[in-house]
Amino acid sequence: LVQDNVIVLADLTATGTASSSTFLRGDNAWATPAGGGLTQLASFATTSGTTVVSPTLDLSTYKFLYITQDGVGWTSDTGGVQIVTPNGGSSVQWTAGTGPTNSFHVLTFIDLSTGIGNGMYLAAPVASIINGTGGTVSFVNTGISTSTTSLTFGTQGAVAFVRGNMKLYGLS
Repeated sequence: LVQDNVIVLADLTATGTASSSTFLRGDNAWATPAGGGLTQLASFATTSGTTVVSPTLDLSTYKFLYITQDGVGWTSDTGGVQIVTPNGGSSVQWTAGTGPTNSFHVLTFIDLSTGIGNGMYLAAPVASIINGTGGTVSFVNTGISTSTTSLTFGTQGAVAFVRGNMKLYGLS
């Protein structure tokens, strides 16, 4: 019978290296947990200004970028176009815009190895989301990659944001 608190790390014959990022497996080997899962990278308001810049991003360990936009709206009609620009590089037209009494909700996945973005949106009157119309989001911008450190969101015609928020997630 082994007494409590008698065996210390030095007594183990485990392989690998013990650290704050490893665990001891049942086969007596130190290992790093498998990657995966969704990690929130940023959350920010879209309530003023003609452009909104994400906080600094580190996408180097992710395969996909997942963006949610909730209740985003502008001061006037944008001609149906939102624009996203990675690291101050080339812009890409993204999705339907909204007028001063509307807002939109967008879910978009971007493959960081190709820059291909796909998703869906719902553009709706603030008072009645049930009456809104929606569609799909599809674009390619190879500047959106694991090297991306910021995204700038804007609209066609540089119309000012008045409501909403965005959240960015990394997916391994």
